Amino acid sequence: MELSPGIRRLSVFELLPDSSTRIYTSDPTSAPLMLSIYERHEIAAGRSVTQFDMEGSDRGWVFAARLLVDGEVVGALRGHFSLWGYDRLIRQEGE
Repeated sequence: MELSPGIRRLSVFELLPDSSTRIYTSDPTSAPLMLSIYERHEIAAGRSVTQFDMEGSDRGWVFAARLLVDGEVVGALRGHFSLWGYDRLIRQEGE
């Protein structure tokens, strides 16, 4: 699956009272199987989550947003937006 430039991964999670199982992902090798407890709590409360990920060589923003059906939170969309392209431009300007 080809995603927009910068979007490295998109995953869909089902949100249940005691779990948040991944039901789809564009990258099964690197996407988590479940949301973190913090992400699950925030999504269930109706809030989105963003955090800066500096692990590995592909820095970027990880985001999670609620999925609603008939006004009820039933899941979450979680993704990773890479800063690789911006980092490359910054390195080029410094040369």
